[in-house]
Amino acid sequence: MGHRRDSHHREINALYKELRSDGACIYTTDYVLDEVMTLLFRREAFEEAVRFMEGIFRAVEAGQLIVSWMERDERFWAVLKGT
Repeated sequence: MGHRRDSHHREINALYKELRSDGACIYTTDYVLDEVMTLLFRREAFEEAVRFMEGIFRAVEAGQLIVSWMERDERFWAVLKGT
């Protein structure tokens, strides 16, 4: 997964694999996913952007990536507000 031409691809890919092998869950927000999708579809070929996003959606379905919906997640807002 990821953009193989990115200068940090190998490093991030190794970190992702290590986290997965340790059983770690990765968290993000719907806002971050929105920004990723916007950037991907502007910079990459359509097919590449779709492939990448389908990988993200599979990770969500498998429980490997947890998406926090900012407008509904009171715990997330509590962290942001420092409460």
